[in-house]
Amino acid sequence: MKKLVAEIEKHVYSCFKEIADHTMQSEILSPQIKTINEDLKSMSKIIEEMKEHPSLEFTITRGPALREKKPDEEKEDLIKIAYGLSRFGHEIINDVARCDFNQGETFKYLSNRKRVKVNTLKNYRDMFDPYVRQEKSNRKGWHQKELPPSFMQIKELWDDLDYSEIKELISDALDHHGKIIE
Repeated sequence: MKKLVAEIEKHVYSCFKEIADHTMQSEILSPQIKTINEDLKSMSKIIEEMKEHPSLEFTITRGPALREKKPDEEKEDLIKIAYGLSRFGHEIINDVARCDFNQGETFKYLSNRKRVKVNTLKNYRDMFDPYVRQEKSNRKGWHQKELPPSFMQIKELWDDLDYSEIKELISDALDHHGKIIE
């Protein structure tokens, strides 16, 4: 266990150094760097707890390197985000994240934030496209497929909501990113 903690600690501090070097450059501040920095601080705290209580077992429930199914709540968050992307375009994410991403950058941001593949997010958005009143585009999406029940449930709940209500719900969905638990 001590060897594992030392190895994790080495990587965390290496990341801190890279972030420090990156943020010292002029005009390079991004929400991704802020998220990474917060995650690294959380990991540092866990490392300290592991050192103080070596007998406790810690389990990493999910992370970018793990390939496991998303819990239902995480999948629901992704579906909600996809609905917003389909109906309002990537601009709704810019409003939530207070940034100015193009569509590709938006998907990369969401991929990092939610620890899911970009193509998964795009496919989820495309599932909604033929069924949602699109405000910013006229994408055809996956018009050959029937909308799955979990997607239909969000659609039925959200079709009557306005932009500000959906923006708030997407903000909540983005706040449910992966956690490390004891």
